[in-house]
Amino acid sequence: MFGLRRGGPGAAVIPQLRRLKARKEWNENSIYFGHLRYWDPQELAKRLQSREELMSLDELARQQVTMASIAWGKHSFLQLSMWLAPVGALLVFVSAL
Repeated sequence: MFGLRRGGPGAAVIPQLRRLKARKEWNENSIYFGHLRYWDPQELAKRLQSREELMSLDELARQQVTMASIAWGKHSFLQLSMWLAPVGALLVFVSAL
């Protein structure tokens, strides 16, 4: 429900940078900014020029599915927090009576 497997509602605004995985996978990927920061610009240009179109599309498709999953989870947390905020405000109001 609402993608709760990723943490709490605060996860809607906390970036998911995958620091450790990005450091290990950077030389196999050339789309995600977490991987791109490790590349030398000349080496990246050579790689992009030499890649077969099919491999680039496979990598792009993987990245899109990953980013969609992250965005879905963040939107779910945001939706949950928007539903719970009025409930919390009501509880504070009731406790003040």
